[in-house]
Amino acid sequence: MPANTKSGMTKIIADGLYKDGNYPLAITYYIKGMEIAEKEDDKRTYMACIGNIANIYEAFGDYEANLFYLLKGYKMSKKLNDEELIGKYLTNIVPAYCHLGNIKKAKEYYDIAKKMQVSKNATQWEYFLIYNSARIKQAERKYDEAVKDHLRAAAYAEKNELDDIFILYQESEIGNILVKKHDYGNAIKYGAKCRDMSVEMDNAEMEINAYKILYEAYAGNGDSDSARKYRVLYLETYDSVFSAKGMNQARGKLQEYESRKSTEEISSLTSIINIYTLAVILISILLIITIVLAVVVIRKNRNLRNAQRLLINKNNDLIKSDRSKVAIVPSYNEGDEAGDDEFDGNAGGVDMTQEQADALLAKINEIINTPEIISDPDLSLKIIADMAKSNTKYVSFVINKTYNKNFRTYINEKRIMEACRMLSDNEHYGNMTIQAIYEEVGYTNATSFNRTFKKINGMTPAMYKKLAAKEK
Repeated sequence: MPANTKSGMTKIIADGLYKDGNYPLAITYYIKGMEIAEKEDDKRTYMACIGNIANIYEAFGDYEANLFYLLKGYKMSKKLNDEELIGKYLTNIVPAYCHLGNIKKAKEYYDIAKKMQVSKNATQWEYFLIYNSARIKQAERKYDEAVKDHLRAAAYAEKNELDDIFILYQESEIGNILVKKHDYGNAIKYGAKCRDMSVEMDNAEMEINAYKILYEAYAGNGDSDSARKYRVLYLETYDSVFSAKGMNQARGKLQEYESRKSTEEISSLTSIINIYTLAVILISILLIITIVLAVVVIRKNRNLRNAQRLLINKNNDLIKSDRSKVAIVPSYNEGDEAGDDEFDGNAGGVDMTQEQADALLAKINEIINTPEIISDPDLSLKIIADMAKSNTKYVSFVINKTYNKNFRTYINEKRIMEACRMLSDNEHYGNMTIQAIYEEVGYTNATSFNRTFKKINGMTPAMYKKLAAKEK
């Protein structure tokens, strides 16, 4: 991968941040790398950035987003016939499907991987084939068979002198399985071993998993003091690596990038369609040319529909992802005084600590994600502030700082996303009219709803509903 290009250099910076465990900033630089790689037509760097973004989402536990980017990168690498990247994506797609419980798909991609003839890094390739066999058996709850494969992978790594991290992966997997089997005594032994290895390697991600094994094993073993100790270590380490605010901002930037790409594609296709349509009108007297141009228009319309369907699928993924997010934020009591560590205290005269901002954000999201609240057409900043037991100044500040948008824009986007969910769910909302749906999400007139919906999605609600029905 060329490191002398601007995109290659940007990726190197992102890789360093990723290795140091600074995942939010790493995502930001991977996005920059992708944007520059597009301009430089550096497809390999672009795909490598996608793969690492997928890995960060896996570490964060967002397996839907993890799989979305893995499949995107896999399709691109197949088009380029890049054996190395195809292999890397296949290696990660299998566990992604296992995490989501889709064992059939995991086996399908595992079979594709087994048939590949790999010329580079053949030793690591064989290691991951054994590893993924264990992951599939673990997903099938064949725990004893899975442990045997994990031990075989660890022995293979040691025999072939692979890095210690490859052995640590297996030790960690076995520790998790032992917890599931309620073999808490052995789970504690493996958890302690993983803790020591991860600390020695300075690997925060594996250290988090070791603490999780230990606190679950001690809890199962009835040792509440030790369980509490390791749960605190788990939460503190997790929160230091996966900053709730930082990850939310990074997610927002990534979603903005994806939305911009989809909008550009739709706009480009729409412009081409308009040009061809005009050409058809101008030279319609020539039957043969009219037919040829008509065929082109049909094809371009199909591409436009595909782009719109892609937007619908992406919206559905975002809805699922938004409902599965779990951000660990510190507890906050209303009576707490602001500490010395102020959260951007000079911004708009707001005096808040990071802890207070994160706690308020959690309250806001809990309120906003309640359909009965967002459907109120009279919903206002003051209502949200009152429900969060805060004030409008603080609520507005936290929303603006976290999502880079004002309260009204944030609420409109939430309402439109809820409308998209209802328009896509024919089973539960198929009998509802579009008017009933927009009134359900808090709009009082069709004009305002249609204008906002089209601005966000690039199509009318009726077209969105029609295309979503075809996707079922």
